[in-house]
Amino acid sequence: MLFNSPLLDRQARAFAARLTLEVPDRSSTLIIERAYRLALSRSPGQDELATGREFLDNPQGLFSERLADFCLVLFNLDEFLYVE
Repeated sequence: MLFNSPLLDRQARAFAARLTLEVPDRSSTLIIERAYRLALSRSPGQDELATGREFLDNPQGLFSERLADFCLVLFNLDEFLYVE
């Protein structure tokens, strides 16, 4: 349900824009680390970092669109949605 939410899509795009401003050199590693810190209050694990880099460094499509999609995925993680 949240992947198709227009509100969450707008929030993911706004979060991606913020990350682009805060990490202007577009280093996928730095962007992923900052995104995890802001969204989940933790650093990404090695597997999460590798998967994120593979996704963001893909040459197909616009970087801004891939980053917004990455942010949407972060917003749909269980630990973002539920407090344990």
